Amino acid sequence: MIKWAFAFSETADSETACQSFFTIYHDLTMGNLTNEKQWAAAERLRFIERSAFWRGVINRSDLQGVYGLSPAQASSDLQRYTELNPGALAYNLKLKRYEGVPEMRPVLHVPRLEDAVQLFLAAPARPAPFFGPGGDGESDQVDVVDLPQRTAGVAAQRAVFQAVLSRKRLRLRYVSFSKRGESWRWMAPHALANDGYRWHARAWCYENGDHRNFVLGRILKAEWPEPFGDPLPPDEDWSEWITLRLRPRHGLSEEQKRVVRLEYAMTGGSVTLRVRKAMRDATLMHLRLPPADGRRIPPMLEVEDKGNMLASRVEGRGSKARIPSS
Repeated sequence: MIKWAFAFSETADSETACQSFFTIYHDLTMGNLTNEKQWAAAERLRFIERSAFWRGVINRSDLQGVYGLSPAQASSDLQRYTELNPGALAYNLKLKRYEGVPEMRPVLHVPRLEDAVQLFLAAPARPAPFFGPGGDGESDQVDVVDLPQRTAGVAAQRAVFQAVLSRKRLRLRYVSFSKRGESWRWMAPHALANDGYRWHARAWCYENGDHRNFVLGRILKAEWPEPFGDPLPPDEDWSEWITLRLRPRHGLSEEQKRVVRLEYAMTGGSVTLRVRKAMRDATLMHLRLPPADGRRIPPMLEVEDKGNMLASRVEGRGSKARIPSS
């Protein structure tokens, strides 16, 4: 709950809105996060807000169906929300339901499209390897690309995680993309990092005598962590933060540059990212940019049968599948 509240404070339009949220939440729970009845009431009010904001409608039957409430309790919850967020809902007498007004501003949750997809379309909203709610149903209105990747076994993940927490070292069977290939390695991980696609362990490598990133998906086996003796050198690249300033690629037309600036929410013609120096190259590669040293890294994958891919047909239709350009 603390992390969720902090996220709201970062995205609120003003300090007043942030203070308003904490005041409302304190009133809902009476300052007691362990009281089940008060917590359940707060969850129902958040459901009212999410439903009105994303679906555009909310009525008593929604609350009765989801929470098993009596008609009287459902009406009471709807009335309570209108008091908490005046003007957010309008009652449609003809259809006998509350509707979220176009100008509605949430006060009990941070709006996220992924949550709306999960709640109201019953479909996965995030690729499987990432944390957060994910639907297990299917929907014709949603598709999330689940990119192929290997993750380390649970036993290996657990060993690495405990080594990070306890500041220990461990021996693992690791597959390197270099000529070394598969071998046993000793490392002392002190942090975990995600580049937006895969997890890395930031660790001291005993063989190379430096700190480097180990891709968790390349760990085949890990032994149980053990204490190490002498203190290790500090990881300066992990401690140092750098700023990446990104702009539309040279050579694009002015209209194309405008599209890029819009898509990446650029102000003043560029956008800045603050990243750890240790994660700089991984971040650039995730953005399909060359590493800082400028070397070209060839792709690891290729389409096995391009002819078959181009000839694939949309199920139930006679025409070839086409990818529109936008």
